[in-house]
Amino acid sequence: MSRDLASMRFSNVVELPHGTSYDLSNDLRITSYQFSPWGGSAAVIEADGVALLDANDAKFMGSPLHQILNSHNRINFSFRSHSSANDRVCYKYLDDDEIYEEDATLYTSCLTSDSVSYEKNALLERP
Repeated sequence: MSRDLASMRFSNVVELPHGTSYDLSNDLRITSYQFSPWGGSAAVIEADGVALLDANDAKFMGSPLHQILNSHNRINFSFRSHSSANDRVCYKYLDDDEIYEEDATLYTSCLTSDSVSYEKNALLERP
């Protein structure tokens, strides 16, 4: 990403490791968090005693969510998209008769069977 930003003529790019805070000014701090093998990320922006959590479309839960909440005094407002930013089950090819079975365990292997319910025979049409 830093190369992309450099190509757009941004010259002061700082990449933040997971859970690291960076002071942009005396009273403006940003903390970066990464989550999941799909590259989900979030940022906590703090200024004037107010903390904003921008979780984008990342699905923070369990220990990763607790890490965020425990690292900041209080989150005053949270932004979160409820859409999925991946192409899984978001498209359908109309000219292909071949159907592949979606393996839901790929997306739920970190959860117990009591905490998630999915259709075992869910179908996904793709090339």
